[in-house]
Amino acid sequence: MEDKKDAVGFGSIWNNNSWFYEEKNFTKFAKDFLSEEMAKLVVEKDDIQVRIYEMKKIEGAASVTIRKQKQIFLYDFEMELYFDAKKLSDPDTNCKGKLKIHELNQDDDEMTIDITLDAQSDFNTHVRKILNNQMTELALKTFQSLGKAMRAQDADEIKLKRDAMERE
Repeated sequence: MEDKKDAVGFGSIWNNNSWFYEEKNFTKFAKDFLSEEMAKLVVEKDDIQVRIYEMKKIEGAASVTIRKQKQIFLYDFEMELYFDAKKLSDPDTNCKGKLKIHELNQDDDEMTIDITLDAQSDFNTHVRKILNNQMTELALKTFQSLGKAMRAQDADEIKLKRDAMERE
């Protein structure tokens, strides 16, 4: 799991030496990041391609907290994603559905999802297995990369140099 706690952090200009408690809202950044990254997920297994094509809903919050030069990344989200699946050797064999991801946060190393398929069939049962295994693992890795993306956004070198100059 990606290291998300106790990174050295830098607070605002008023926060001398980044010693005092400060919280920065990263909700918009996190929602944009997750919407974009989750919509790129594709899994191919057993002649079946499953792809996430849209995030319909995302609820939750994300923040970066600074205290005593320690940076802590916090986030908690629920998402509703739409997917389609097709048999690569027979594109007429396909299905669509929805994934609901529940209460996923920075401490999770597994996720709980509800899968809704447009119909029941042997093909759809196989798609459900792929979603439960490979797609869930890929989605979790993508979600866990949020902390690294938040760190990169918060540690923008130009901003940090400008803030250091203003502190002096």
